[in-house]
Amino acid sequence: MNTTNNNTYPALSARERVFVEALVASGVTRTTITRGDMRGAMNALGLAWPPAWIVKEHARRVGRGTYDVPEIAGVIAAINAMGDTTTTTDDTVVVLDESNGDEHVVGDVDADAIAELQSA
Repeated sequence: MNTTNNNTYPALSARERVFVEALVASGVTRTTITRGDMRGAMNALGLAWPPAWIVKEHARRVGRGTYDVPEIAGVIAAINAMGDTTTTTDDTVVVLDESNGDEHVVGDVDADAIAELQSA
């Protein structure tokens, strides 16, 4: 679990980013999601269970089976922000985090992160 997470997309670990991107790719656009909303991403990534960093973190719990994942808005904003993004040839988006100058790739599937997710 990422204990330093400030609930922004850049603060996520690689495996957490992969899951949030899979949520958006499966059609999730709200930041308050249910276990059902996670099924598409779980199926796409070959996961049997929702990630613990979402379902076990008490600060994310909104209600029974309902969780707050504000990082979804960051992914959607990154995809929609034309001024700070560059689309690459493989449909990934490079996002500049203006607060610290870091670049993050949205939509780039990290095989190591997926393997780590599946083994967790």
